[in-house]
Amino acid sequence: MLLELTAETLEASEASVPTLAVACDVDPDEVPRNVEALAIEFPAFNDGRGLSLAVLLRRRGFDGRLVAVGETHPELYHYLYRCGFCAVEATSNYDLTAARAAYRPHLLHYQADARGTLPVYRR
Repeated sequence: MLLELTAETLEASEASVPTLAVACDVDPDEVPRNVEALAIEFPAFNDGRGLSLAVLLRRRGFDGRLVAVGETHPELYHYLYRCGFCAVEATSNYDLTAARAAYRPHLLHYQADARGTLPVYRR
């Protein structure tokens, strides 16, 4: 099961994880740009290389779906969205209510992000 990330909330989805998966330490220039969806693996809950890879891919023109798979946690979901992810693979023990509660306080951002959102002072 996937959790779809939007600007306002998280939604559970029965969509499947993309079949093309890349490790978080792959060179962004070696990732194919012509795929519709890409899964980026997070090997450990404290490994942020997947976030950096997503930002680099978005800045270099990747406009397909990015799905975070592996060791993620609800406190990370708002960063995933800001870095360009569209969804995150739900672990077997996730709690949607708790995930939404962790996501909700982070809806207003002062800085720009990988999605092209303008900083607050330019909106």
